Amino acid sequence: MNRRNWIFMSCLIMLFLFTMGISLRKSSLNQVNTSRAHVMPYQASNTVSLPIGIFYDGNYSEPWNFNAKLLTSYLNTSLRSWNLTVFVLNATELRNFMEMNPLSIVIITMGIAPETIWNGSENSFIETWLDNGGILVWTGCQEFYWIGYESGQNIPVGDIGAVYVLDMEYIQTISNQYVYPTSFGMNLFSNFSAHTTDVFASISALDDANVYYEVYAKKGDWGDPILFQPRGGKGYFVRIHADWNDQLPIQNLSTWISSYIYQRFFKLPLITDLSSIQEIYFLSSGEFSINITNFSENYNSVYINSSSDAFSLINMSVIMPSGTMKRVSFFIQPLDSARFQQYIFQINLFCNYTNLQNSTQILQIYSQRFYITIQVPISIDNFTKPEKMYSGSTYVLSFTIQKHINDTFNVEIILIGKGYMNEIKTSIYLKENKTEFQIMFSIQMMAKSGSYELLIRIYHNDVLFLDVDTPIQILSIFQNPWFQTFPIVLSVILFSLLGFFLIQRKRRKVLESEIISILKSKNIIFLKKLAEILKIKEKKIQKYVKSCIRRSLIDGYLVRNEKQENLYIQKAELQNFILTTISKMKSTDLYQIAKTLNLNPEELEIILSSHIELTKL
Repeated sequence: MNRRNWIFMSCLIMLFLFTMGISLRKSSLNQVNTSRAHVMPYQASNTVSLPIGIFYDGNYSEPWNFNAKLLTSYLNTSLRSWNLTVFVLNATELRNFMEMNPLSIVIITMGIAPETIWNGSENSFIETWLDNGGILVWTGCQEFYWIGYESGQNIPVGDIGAVYVLDMEYIQTISNQYVYPTSFGMNLFSNFSAHTTDVFASISALDDANVYYEVYAKKGDWGDPILFQPRGGKGYFVRIHADWNDQLPIQNLSTWISSYIYQRFFKLPLITDLSSIQEIYFLSSGEFSINITNFSENYNSVYINSSSDAFSLINMSVIMPSGTMKRVSFFIQPLDSARFQQYIFQINLFCNYTNLQNSTQILQIYSQRFYITIQVPISIDNFTKPEKMYSGSTYVLSFTIQKHINDTFNVEIILIGKGYMNEIKTSIYLKENKTEFQIMFSIQMMAKSGSYELLIRIYHNDVLFLDVDTPIQILSIFQNPWFQTFPIVLSVILFSLLGFFLIQRKRRKVLESEIISILKSKNIIFLKKLAEILKIKEKKIQKYVKSCIRRSLIDGYLVRNEKQENLYIQKAELQNFILTTISKMKSTDLYQIAKTLNLNPEELEIILSSHIELTKL
C-alpha cells in the first residue's frame, strides 16, 4: 500500500470512529440502560477526577410510585451535558463502582439502598464508604429506612438506619411542609423555589453533633435540601427532596439535582480530608492538615482563616489550579493567656464563586469547630519523703519532673507548708526529658503535731503549671526518738566530762606537788631540766611554776639568764644571780637588764638599792 492510500484509509477509520462516538452519546442521552454491556467502563484513577454513578436497577422496587427510571434518564442526560463522567449502575455494578472509586458521587434515585451496599446494621459498606470520603446524593424517600432486595422486596429498617450510617440522630419527618430557599441554595440550584417536602434534617441536631453542613432550603430548624458530613467521617451526604405524595415534577427535580452537583462539586473546591488534633501541650505547636481538591476546569482561590480565644490565628490563601489536589498544613500554638482546659478552635474556608446569575461573590465552602484541650507540658511523680517528720528537724523532698515537649524552658518551684514551715522558692532550667529534683526544708520548732499537706507549685512566667499536694505527718519534738534519748546522751556526756575533769584535776595536783618539792630542794634549777625530769613540755612547766609563785606556794622567782634560758631561783639567791648576770652583760641600762632577767624594772631597782646599802655598811 502506497503512502497516499494509507493516509486515505486512516482518515476513513477516524471518521467512522467519530461518527460512532456521536451515535453512542445520543443514544445514552435518550434512554436508561442498566445492563452491564451498555455501561461506560470505569476504573480507579491516579488523576484527580470525580466520576458520578447513578443507581437504578429495574429488579428493585421503589417504596412508592416515584418514577425513578425517568429521573435517572433526565439526570444522565443533564449531567453529561456538562461533560461529566456519568455511569448508570445496577446494584452489583454500584458496589463495584464504589469500591473502585472511594472518591466519587453516587446518586440514589429509587429512595432505597440495595443490599449490596446496605445491610441494615452498624459498619455496613455504605457507612465505611461515606466515612472515607464518598459523596452520596439521595432523593425519593427517607434515607436508609429500607433495604432493597433484587427480588423487589423492601425490608424496613426504620429511623435507626440513618443513625447507623451517619452516626447521629437528626431525622425529622412531617408531611407536606413548605421549605424556603436560602441564599446558599439560590446560588447552587437552577430554578430553585419554595416547595413541600416530608423528610428533614434537624439543624440544631447537626450543630450538636459538630458536623459541617450546608442548608439550601429550610423551615425553622428543619432543612431540606441539605448537605452534611457523617459524624466523624470525611465524606458528604446530600438529601434533595423526599416527599411521600410528591407534587414536584420529575424534570424540575432533575434540574435541581444536576445543577447542584455541577455547581457545588465541579465549580467549587471540595474538602476531601482534614486531620486535626484533640490536645496540645502549652509552649508547643500542633499541626492541622487539609486536603483541598479542585475538580473545576478553572483556577480557584481558597481562603483559610480561624477563630479562637486561646490559639494563634490562621489567615492564608491557597491557589488551586484546575484538576489538582493540595494538602495544606499549618500550625497553631496556645497563646500565653491560655490556660489548661478545653477551648474551641474554628477553621473556615471561603472561595470566590460565580453563581447561576453570573454574580461573583465569596462563599463559605467549609467550617469546622474543634475542641482542643491544652495540656501541661510537665508532670511530676516518684515522690520520696520521710513517712514521719518531727518539729525542729530538716528533711529532703525528692521527685521527678517529666517534660513532654522538646523545648527547654525554666520553671519556678515553690514549696508551701502552711502552719509548719516557711515558704521556699527555687528555679530550675529543664533540658532533659526527665529531671531528678531535690529540695530541702525544715519543720518549725513550734509546729504542732498532726496531718498536713505539703504543697508544690510549679510556675513558668507566672503561669501555674502544677499545683500538687502530698500528705505528711508531723510529730512533736518530744516524740522524736533522738529527742527521747537526748537526756541519756547528755547525762553520759556530762558525767564523762566531770570524770575527765576530776582525773585531770588530780593529775594536776600530783604534778604540782612534784614540781614544788623539786623547786624547794633546789636553789636554782633550769626549767628545761625540770621538764626532762618530769617528762612534760617546758611551757607547761613554766605555767605550773607561775601558778605556784602567784599562790605563794613557793618563795622564789621565774627569771631568765643572759642566754635567755628560763630558770627558777630561790629568793635568797636572786641578788647574787642578778649581780652575776649584770657583770656578764656589761650593761648599765636598768630597763635592758630587767627585760633580760624577765623582772619588773621597779622590782630590779629595789633589789639593787638594797645591795648598795648593804655594801655601805
